[in-house]
Amino acid sequence: SYYNQISGEIPLSLTTLPNLVSFYADDNKLSGNIPDGIWSMPSLKYLGLRGNRLTGSISSAIANAKGLEQLWLGNNHLTGPIPDDICEMTNLKELSLGNGNRSMAIGRYPAYQYNVFNGSIPNNINKLTNLESLSLKTCGLSGTIPNTLYTMSNLKEFNVGNASGAGGPELTSQIITYFNHISGVIPSDVVGLINLERFGIAGNEIT
Repeated sequence: SYYNQISGEIPLSLTTLPNLVSFYADDNKLSGNIPDGIWSMPSLKYLGLRGNRLTGSISSAIANAKGLEQLWLGNNHLTGPIPDDICEMTNLKELSLGNGNRSMAIGRYPAYQYNVFNGSIPNNINKLTNLESLSLKTCGLSGTIPNTLYTMSNLKEFNVGNASGAGGPELTSQIITYFNHISGVIPSDVVGLINLERFGIAGNEIT
């Protein structure tokens, strides 16, 4: 259900549905933590929860979501580090944790929604061998891009850039604290990304 006014927490009863393949609830008003049980749903392949008001950190239980192929969690109120456990989701093809311009338009929401993670991109991100799209835009990350990422030959899109001018100067002043501060250099190993089509690093400290 997109662009509804569904509020409240994600019901625990949802996690008991053994045949549920996809659950999309983007751009609603869901709140509270993501229940651990959602990561153990045996048939779930597609999960979209971006543009809500979900809080807390990403649980280590996410490692149980072996069958998940698509995960959208951007534009919530998630905090903490991106756990190494996320790299156990070996069937994952699309991972979106960042804050995109689509949810920054003035007037779309009564309050702006941003994930603000701390720490860096997990060093073992290359364990996601089927990953084609990784979006970590404007979500408070620091450190360097791990060299292991440049071995991900199936990756087509990678974005750790920062939103620029989204929604005008009023909005820009609000999101400045959530910018990524990725540093380092782009190594020659980047040639390992043989299927890469989009590479977003704008607004960081990469030389």
